[in-house]
Amino acid sequence: LTAGFAVLGLMVAFIGGFALVQFGNMNDVAIRFTDSILPAVNRTSAIGDTISDLRRYELGYFVVAADPVKRSEYRDVANQKLNQIAQQLAAHDKTIWAEDVAERRTFDTVKSNWDRYVALHQRVKQLQDSDQLAEAQRIFLAEGIPIYTELNKSVADLIQINHGYASESRDDVVESYQSAKLSVTIALVFGLVLVVVLSMV
Repeated sequence: LTAGFAVLGLMVAFIGGFALVQFGNMNDVAIRFTDSILPAVNRTSAIGDTISDLRRYELGYFVVAADPVKRSEYRDVANQKLNQIAQQLAAHDKTIWAEDVAERRTFDTVKSNWDRYVALHQRVKQLQDSDQLAEAQRIFLAEGIPIYTELNKSVADLIQINHGYASESRDDVVESYQSAKLSVTIALVFGLVLVVVLSMV
């Protein structure tokens, strides 16, 4: 009888330890989702939002060009957006894993398109400062629209990649939970069977 209870005690300890390991694995997957994947989705979406804001204030500059106060306000906001986007890109660059070849390739395309857009922005700005508003607007629309379209598309591709990672990570969390639940259930059933067998001895 004493030996039976000893075996039962060991079995309970095993089930408890096994459960801790399984739920620890599930916790690791969940932490990867909340600490890495989800922030990446938010970062890439924020990059797209800020670029859209920049474009809106650039266009608005031409609308308020006759008002010096508004013109200065729109210029200041546009400059803030430029700096913000540069910071957002630098921050996201540091988080891309070496094995994420697709994301790295797409992000490099975003940076290349962004550099082209910044160069265009500076050209337009110089023309505006020289009171060549008509020429500035012509370049902003004729050359800016194709560059902005490519930039916007590459950012959308980057966002889509990170949404894909989020979906895969969510599936990993669910699979890890189901696996842990099944494993612990099997261990508990085995333990109950052992209890019944020992009680009959």
